[in-house]
Amino acid sequence: HNSKDLLGAGGASLISWLKSVKSKGLVSKVGVSIYSKSELNSIDLDAIDIVQLPVSIYNQSLILDGTIKLLKDYDIEIHARSIFMQGLIIRTPEFWPEFISSEFKNHHGNIVRKANEAGISMLDLSIQFINQIECIDVAIVGVDNLPQLSSILTSQRKFVDISEFRQSLAWTLSN
Repeated sequence: HNSKDLLGAGGASLISWLKSVKSKGLVSKVGVSIYSKSELNSIDLDAIDIVQLPVSIYNQSLILDGTIKLLKDYDIEIHARSIFMQGLIIRTPEFWPEFISSEFKNHHGNIVRKANEAGISMLDLSIQFINQIECIDVAIVGVDNLPQLSSILTSQRKFVDISEFRQSLAWTLSN
């Protein structure tokens, strides 16, 4: 689960072992979970079938820095995680933790207002953003209960035009 396991001492042995269990049919795909493009620098991408990475309406860094395109060039499946940022995106900013900057909370508040004015829920905005990224193969979500799962599945099945939001969504540390 931690890409650093492939980079440290024994990383080459681990890759070799993963290739062997795949060749024996014990697993069908081998994957790695990353946070940044730099984690891919020393990984044999030809040995990887899946990369799990964070992507959300606010965290678009791995799209913008070319990571997703690089992975697709290697024909690697992309599994997006943290699409709701551990639930923060679907909550209003007054319920966000204190350690999050007021600038980020204000950005989120502006997006929530804009979405409300357009009649789009933050759940729909988040899911549609991921759905409309052609290179993402799977979105990984966590749920607390059946009604949440039902809401996510309902949102997944619809199409919502989010083009008016695209330019204003991303949040970076430089904001």
